[in-house]
Amino acid sequence: QDFSTTKFVKTNFSARNDTTMQQRNKDVSIMSTEENPSCPMHSVMQALGGKWKFAILYSLRDGEPKRFTILQRAIVGITARMLIKELKSLEQHQLLSRKAYPTVPPAVEYKLTAYGKTLVPLIDEMDAWGRKHAAKLNKKK
Repeated sequence: QDFSTTKFVKTNFSARNDTTMQQRNKDVSIMSTEENPSCPMHSVMQALGGKWKFAILYSLRDGEPKRFTILQRAIVGITARMLIKELKSLEQHQLLSRKAYPTVPPAVEYKLTAYGKTLVPLIDEMDAWGRKHAAKLNKKK
């Protein structure tokens, strides 16, 4: 009988742990942006998430329109295909505008919209933080 009692206690303990883990997983999924599109961070990640979007916005932050090739040269490592994809996404989120000129070869310019310009202070703060962070890391070496 001692063995069956021990087994029951272990089973009960495991069930309690499973329930606790399920609750924790449920709590995490509540905060998950994929499962909760009403979360403000979901909107931020949809509009600005990814490796290249901040680099594109940083390149356009001065307010001057820039041609595709200028942007591609300014953002080291980005492919033409990825730049096109990210520009389309930023345009869909109304952060930048695209103006195509009917020339041969076609010329296209991109610039921040008024709404996109609201991100400039954030981009500048991130730039300043990045410089401080890099200096801090360099001091450790």
